[in-house]
Amino acid sequence: RKITAVFYPNVNWSDGDGGELKVYKRLLNPFQLQDYAKRGEKPPEHNKDEANEEIAPIGGRLVLFRSRDIPHEVLRSCKKRYAISLWLMGPPGPGDQADGHHTRT
Repeated sequence: RKITAVFYPNVNWSDGDGGELKVYKRLLNPFQLQDYAKRGEKPPEHNKDEANEEIAPIGGRLVLFRSRDIPHEVLRSCKKRYAISLWLMGPPGPGDQADGHHTRT
């Protein structure tokens, strides 16, 4: 998975209904980690529990994010919540694999 798309068709969604998409700070990709190692540097500390944002499932909202790099979860909902999800797949691209690694096409 490269990109996740989530569309929320929920009507009359209110604060307190729950069901938010909780996204956490972006992780470093393998290319970035290898770059730190080549320079002999330690990558910055990453608190995996540090939330970046909570996105309410408001009707008509479309959320897009890089699946691999953005840890996420759905919080508990107090009423029925709908979401239409789509995952875009694809071959590795820039930043997906470290320098010097090639794949066959």
